[in-house]
Amino acid sequence: MPVIVWFFGDGFVQGGTNSLYYNPQTWVQRTQEHIVITVNFRSNIFGFPNAAHLTEQNLGILDMRLALEWVRDNVVGFGGDPSKIIAWGQSAGAIAIDYLSVAYPSNPIFSGMILDSGTAFYPRSVTESFDTSHSNFSSISAALGCNVSKSEIDCLRNATWQDIEAAVQNASSIVNFLPVSDERIVFANYTERFNTGFDTMANFPNISPPEYPGAYHAAELPLLFGTAAQYHGLSTEYEDDVSEKFQDLWVKFAKNTQDGLRDAGWSPYEEGKAILIGGTDTPLKLLNITDLDGAHAQHNKPDKTSSLLSIDTIVVNGNYVLVPS
Repeated sequence: MPVIVWFFGDGFVQGGTNSLYYNPQTWVQRTQEHIVITVNFRSNIFGFPNAAHLTEQNLGILDMRLALEWVRDNVVGFGGDPSKIIAWGQSAGAIAIDYLSVAYPSNPIFSGMILDSGTAFYPRSVTESFDTSHSNFSSISAALGCNVSKSEIDCLRNATWQDIEAAVQNASSIVNFLPVSDERIVFANYTERFNTGFDTMANFPNISPPEYPGAYHAAELPLLFGTAAQYHGLSTEYEDDVSEKFQDLWVKFAKNTQDGLRDAGWSPYEEGKAILIGGTDTPLKLLNITDLDGAHAQHNKPDKTSSLLSIDTIVVNGNYVLVPS
């Protein structure tokens, strides 16, 4: 069976798989045709410490890579097909998957990506830390009685996670712990890298829709997981139809990243066109991209030797979906 591996969002700051609407149980029970694995990874200071004397800074993203390796090596024991692993993330989770696709171009593990409201092209000022002096980490260390030196890491390792979390929450000034461009896991030149890697891509500057509630950030997740009724009360028949349409398309993509969506009537991405899921009149239809505020197509010069071309991708923003070919 194809395998969909889910990575949550929440801005690399918080979150986890225990959220009510991240439960794929009803989805899997309905289809009986795929496996969904939800993954926890370290976030905030635990996942992205940006400490002066620490070799690895992007621990949360490395957690995700390790999880994918575990799935590849073990999912066959659960009836899964390791050659049909799809990495699916939302917001920060989607950004991290995109990071991984570039960090491990020759061995991404996953054969397809589903990126909900996030790519490596999200503004770096929002997704990365530029604390080159490592002052955020040092301030938390000092608050817990650890001196600012090479020993601060060892000292902090002796503190409980509860004390560290409390120190972050109670810091006298705003501290943030986000991914760092280390040019190994996270890079600073994604535009250049993607220009030589992807045949086409979609650019969507309006990550957060301007109207509320409308298609607000993460609005699609309860529909995708089949938990909308638990999340906001009883669903309408139309909501159920949209939910099942979403789910079935995701499974078809997981089964066959090349032709699954095409066989379902979802045409590959082409300039000037997009797919609307959850419109006012039908669960799925083709639109002119000019009908979508802030969206336009961007074509890049491909390097046909790049292994990035082998990763098929679904990009979701708000209530519309763009599929690069």
